[in-house]
Amino acid sequence: MSAGCSNTGDGTKPAAPADGIELDPANYPTTPRDLGKAGSLGGYVEARRMADFMTMPFDIDPSLIDPCNHQGALSRAASLGSNLDTIFPESAATNYVAGFVTCGWSEKTGALRNAVLRYTTPEDAAAAATELGIKGGPDPQWFTDKDGPTVTPTAIPDHPDARALTWQDGRAVVVAYTAHGPFLLVQSAFLDSQPDPDPALTWIAETLTQQIPLIDEFEPTPADQITDLPLDPTGLVGRTLDPPPDRQTQLVFGHYGPHAFLTFSDDPVADEKLFAEAGVTELVLGGANVYKTRDAAGAKQIVTEWSDVRDRDTDWNPVDAATGIEGIRCHEQVSKRGTDEARTLYTCNFSVDAYAVTVTAAQVANLRQMAAAQSLLLTAE
Repeated sequence: MSAGCSNTGDGTKPAAPADGIELDPANYPTTPRDLGKAGSLGGYVEARRMADFMTMPFDIDPSLIDPCNHQGALSRAASLGSNLDTIFPESAATNYVAGFVTCGWSEKTGALRNAVLRYTTPEDAAAAATELGIKGGPDPQWFTDKDGPTVTPTAIPDHPDARALTWQDGRAVVVAYTAHGPFLLVQSAFLDSQPDPDPALTWIAETLTQQIPLIDEFEPTPADQITDLPLDPTGLVGRTLDPPPDRQTQLVFGHYGPHAFLTFSDDPVADEKLFAEAGVTELVLGGANVYKTRDAAGAKQIVTEWSDVRDRDTDWNPVDAATGIEGIRCHEQVSKRGTDEARTLYTCNFSVDAYAVTVTAAQVANLRQMAAAQSLLLTAE
C-alpha cells in the first residue's frame, strides 16, 4: 500500500467538519479492504494498465471529445466485434489475454475507435490480424437486407502491415487490423456523410503512428502471471467505496492511471491539462471516484474547476447537501422536470488532503452518507 493511502506517513487528516455537522456514514463501510490477487479478474486489471498507453481519439482530431457507449476493458476479444458492429470470429480470439477500447466522436465530424488487444504471443496476434483482415468486415445482421455492403480491402498510408477494409454505410467506414508484437491494434473510423474513405484512412494512419511507439512503452505482465496481479496495486481501491451491487459487474470500475481515465472524461482535453497541473498520479472509479494528486492544493484545484463547470452548466444547480464536509460543492440535476418521469441526480466534489473525490446519488441522504464514508475511508488507519 502506498504511503499516500494512509494517514500514518503523510499527515492525512479527515475532511474537516463544517457548520458543526458530524460525519454520518450510516451503513456505508469506513474500514479499508484488502482485495488480494485479481484471480479471474486479472485480464481486466491488465487492460486498465494497458489503457495508460493508448492513443486517444482527441489526440488525432481535437473535435473527437464526446465519449461513446461500450468502451473500456473488453470482457473477451469477440466483444470488440459487438463494439464495432463487425464480424469477429472466435478463432481470432485464440490465446487472447486482455483488451481495451477507447472512442471519441463529434456530431459534426464523425467517430474514431482505437483498441489494443493483447495475445499470448506475437504469432497469436499475427494470426488474428490475418484472419480479421479478411473476415472482420461489417456484421450483416445490422443491415436491412441481412447481406451487408460490399467490402473492399484497402491500404493504410505509411503502415503497409495494416490489414484494412472499407465499405459504404451512408458514409465510408474503415476498419484496420495491425499486429505489433503480442498486440493487435484495431481502429475503426468514419466521417459523417463522407463517402470518400481517405479522411478516415488518414485518421487511422495517424492513430497507428502514435499508438505503436506508445504501446512499446508498456511492460506486459507475463501471461501466466495475470491471475497474480493485485486487484488493488496501491491500496486506493480498498479505500474507495464499492459500486452498488447492481452495478458491480460493469467493467468501468477499477484502478486507472491519469491518461487512461480520459477514455471516460466528458471533456478529455480540459481534464488532461487539469490532471497535469494538479499532479494526478492514480485514480479509482468506484462507488465514489477518487483522484490522488501531488498535494492538497492539486486536489482542491480539481474540486474547484469541476465544480465551476457545473456552475456554468444550465442543466445543474448548486445545492447545499449539508454533508458536514468543509469546502464541499454539490449540485443537482433534474431531468424531465414536472412529469411523472422526473428524476433527480445529486453530485458533490470535495477534497481530503491530496485526494479529490466525486460522489453521486439519487437521494440527498445517501449523498451525505457516501461523502462521509468516503472521507473516513481515506483517513482510516
